[in-house]
Order: sequence, then structure tokens, then C-alpha cells
Amino acid sequence: METLRIYRPRIALHGPVGMGQNYVGTATLHHLEGYHVQNLDLGTILSDSTRVCLHVAVAEFILIVSPFAMQTSEAAIVQLFVEAKRHQPSIIYIPSLRGWCSTVSETCRSTVHAMLSTLAPTDPILLLAVVDGSYMSLPRDVRAWFGPTRETRIEITRPSAAQRAAFFEDLFKDVQRPPHQFPDGLKRKRRVLEELPLAPPMEPRQPTAVELAVQQENDHRILTLLRFRLGPILTELKRKFKRFTKPATVSHC
Repeated sequence: METLRIYRPRIALHGPVGMGQNYVGTATLHHLEGYHVQNLDLGTILSDSTRVCLHVAVAEFILIVSPFAMQTSEAAIVQLFVEAKRHQPSIIYIPSLRGWCSTVSETCRSTVHAMLSTLAPTDPILLLAVVDGSYMSLPRDVRAWFGPTRETRIEITRPSAAQRAAFFEDLFKDVQRPPHQFPDGLKRKRRVLEELPLAPPMEPRQPTAVELAVQQENDHRILTLLRFRLGPILTELKRKFKRFTKPATVSHC
């Protein structure tokens, strides 16, 4: 009975550009982490399509495209579906279906359609595609992959102003909330901190012998500079004013 409930599940996430379809698709794959995922993107099907054969002639180089190079894209698609059938349940994921359709050839699209038709209704293989734009912008043959029912289309619309305000309401409240009002993640007793005595003040640091020698050298250099700069001034003052010729005396009160 569990197998009879499956009937070729297909999902297309579509909406205007910038609505986060890729994030929703990635979140969906993360939710279905236990499933085998086959990524049907351009890098997978076109990675081997550029192989060419070079033949060297006598006077010129002739570039000949191997006939197998034109079949590598289709062969990669077939191999992808074979791996998806082998590792059921599985997911075939197309991250950007609109750009995918505009890049690959019609032969590749026909190959995907043919391989989807070979899937049995009871095969648990999900086709998940992301469309950056309107669903009707896809080619008609690609829209046929998801069937005529609208249940396979999930549209991501633009949020209204009320929806935006409701989304950021909790964030604004958390920003304005003081830190002590946040609930604890774990239920535990509040710790009572021990009252520690005040630490005594630190003793002044005593300079080392090297620091004292450096300081004395600096003081001696400054005294020499002052004598050199103030010598002419004192000589001129002694010549004009006799009071400067007397030695300095210290008075004790």
C-alpha cells in the first residue's frame, strides 16, 4: 500500500526573481537528507561535452569534433536517471530550470522527457526544479514534465507590508529587550557569586639598573643641551645686569 501511493511526484518552485526559490529548494533537500540526490544542472551534463580530437596534418592543424562529443550531454542525462533508479528513493534536482532550458538543446530536453516517461508510477523518484520567473515562461514541452495539475506548482509570491512587519516583529523585540530578560536555554539555579575581599593596591614598580642608567644618560644629555642653548643668554644677562653675576643662594624659612 505504501508503494501504491506514489505517482510520479513532481514539484516546480516558481516566482519572481529574488524571492528565494533557490533557498527553498536547498532547504527542501536538507529536509530530505536521507534521499539520494542527482543534480541535473548545466555543470553536470555539459562537463564532458567539450571533448575534441586534434589531428595534426603536414602543413596545418585540423580541428575535428568527435561525433561522440555531441552525445555526451544526452549520455550524461541517461546515466543520471540510471543512478536515480538504482538508489531509490532519490531526487532529481534542477537548480535553475529557466536558464537550463535556454542553454541546452532540444535533444537534451527530449531526452529528459523520455527518461521521465520511463519512470514507473511506483518509483519513489522526485523531480524538483527551481524556476526564476513565471512558470508559463518555460517551454511547453518542459511544462509537460510536471503534468496538467496545478498541485505540482508552488508559487512564491511577494510578501505584503503586513507580512514583512510580522516577520521582523520578533527580531525588533529581541533587539530592544535587555539582556537579563532573555529566558535561559536550560533550567538551572541562579549562581550566587562569592563576595571576595578588596585586593590591596599594587606596589609601585621599581626601575631596574638598566632603566636607571638610561635615565641618567638622558638627563645628562638634556643638561648639556640646556647649557649649550642657555649659555649665550646668561652671558648677555651677566654683562648687562650685575645681579646675575652673584651666586645663587637658597633661603631657608
